Amino acid sequence: MASLHHATVIAVLTFVVLVSGAGIVPGTGATSVGEQAVSIQSDALDAMESVDSYRAVTNMDVSIGANRTFTNVTTLANRSLAATSVYSTDSNDTTHVVDDRAYRNTSDGWEPLPSESADVSDPARAQAALLTAATVTDFQRARTNGRLTYQLELAPRNSTLAGILADQPGNGIERAGPVTVLDRSYEMHVNRTTHRIQRVEMTLKFRHRSETGRATMVTWFTGYNETVPTVPDPASLEN
Repeated sequence: MASLHHATVIAVLTFVVLVSGAGIVPGTGATSVGEQAVSIQSDALDAMESVDSYRAVTNMDVSIGANRTFTNVTTLANRSLAATSVYSTDSNDTTHVVDDRAYRNTSDGWEPLPSESADVSDPARAQAALLTAATVTDFQRARTNGRLTYQLELAPRNSTLAGILADQPGNGIERAGPVTVLDRSYEMHVNRTTHRIQRVEMTLKFRHRSETGRATMVTWFTGYNETVPTVPDPASLEN
């Protein structure tokens, strides 16, 4: 179950997409940096909605007081097969979901998990949800990993960022409520040609009870609409 918990590191967002006759509509906050930002935001949302498969790698580092936790989560998603594989650094378990059934790989082989465990994260949809709801405060033309991108600066709600933080396992923060966000930045790098999200970066300074903490999160998205292996194949899970 640990893998599933960690897989929700960026899945605390509710996927809300507004649809009109013109396609997916971005949050009105984008108008603060002009019509071009609105267009970039809308194009990215349309592109992410049409994504069928992808790979996402998320690193999250949280320090508070003497405690520091680091999590690495790799998600392979193939929406056409309704299959997702999730891998996490702090556990030897691998979670694999096919349709509405979830399995965990243990020393005794693949074991089925409760039906509610099938609700694993979909990082691409989680980021699209944030992009829909957040204000775009600025954008720059940039180059990310050798590719031309738009670098969007977002202003998510503090409660959203506190929720992302609280979902980091092992850091002693069980609920987002006691977290006060002191300073933050959230950047999204969008490919200028495909309009798909390529990289997401978050930095956060916060207070939890009497202690001040810092958190960083980086997610890379690759392999869009390519053959994304989901191992093992569904047949082997039934054996």
